[in-house]
Amino acid sequence: MEVRGNTTGNIIGGSGYIASQGDWIYYRGEADNLHKMRKDLTDDQKLNKDCCGYINVMGDWVYYIHHPDNWKLYRIRTDGTDRQIFFDESCSSVNVVDDWVYFFRTKGNICKKHVNGTDIEIISEDSGGCMNVTDGWIYYSRIVGDWDYDGDDNNNIYKIRIDGSDKQKLNSDRSFFVTVSDGWIFYNVMSTCLSYSKDCVKSLWKMRIDGTDQQKLSDDDCFFINAEDGWIYYQNSSDRRSLYKMRTDGTDNQKLDDLFGDNICIVDDWIYYSYAFDRFRIRKDGTDRQELRRINHAVIQMIQEMKKNEHDHYHGHIHDEEFRNEL
Repeated sequence: MEVRGNTTGNIIGGSGYIASQGDWIYYRGEADNLHKMRKDLTDDQKLNKDCCGYINVMGDWVYYIHHPDNWKLYRIRTDGTDRQIFFDESCSSVNVVDDWVYFFRTKGNICKKHVNGTDIEIISEDSGGCMNVTDGWIYYSRIVGDWDYDGDDNNNIYKIRIDGSDKQKLNSDRSFFVTVSDGWIFYNVMSTCLSYSKDCVKSLWKMRIDGTDQQKLSDDDCFFINAEDGWIYYQNSSDRRSLYKMRTDGTDNQKLDDLFGDNICIVDDWIYYSYAFDRFRIRKDGTDRQELRRINHAVIQMIQEMKKNEHDHYHGHIHDEEFRNEL
């Protein structure tokens, strides 16, 4: 059984903002710095001042991307000591699995590096995003050319073995928030345009991990997809970016919270999510919402008023910049 530094759902649906190990969660906390605290929200500790994402915890080490330092890959001991650069280039989609750290090099390439700091290997020359490393395979959304390339062959889903062999194309749709769970791949299909405007036609789909049995689950505009234990958790941009869940067969669709459900991570029975730079958690049944941090009451008030008036200025102001950076 593989040992993981974070779940694939948290890495894709939550940009790795939260990871857990034992009784602790490691998370992007106050001022976006790296923190840890107990799962009962006590004993909050700042580990460093780095603005972090794609957090993975493996043994005594926390791996993360440091955004202000050109998205370089760092690691630090779980007690906050021995901070070091692990990979001195820009990268994303970090998955720590067993003895290897897998990531996309921003220059291109799927790479892996041994946790002992040596033996970096290029697995594939492909560029992409939404990397899921599980059961000996890497699943990803392949990028052809630049981000603004508008062809149908951009952002199709591929898989390749972790040794670089047996590369396979799984679909021909432009796919985002690609999440692998329980033998299925869940993803947002975007057609007619590449930008994230309301003019795009978007829907939630699933297929088996061999690319067969492709099914549309919903016409909801689903962002920040996270799936586990028979449920899909997502931000429903068709309903003012509220936090939703549905069963993996597309039934029993439920709203869990009216707050924007950005960067959705799951730890045990809790859903952790962002709302206008603040962090909250709520139980999987939608009860007992709790604050992890609250930064800007003025921004909260502004967004609540916009939602009340069904105003869309927020879509192009705050949310899109952070969304593009994290994708």
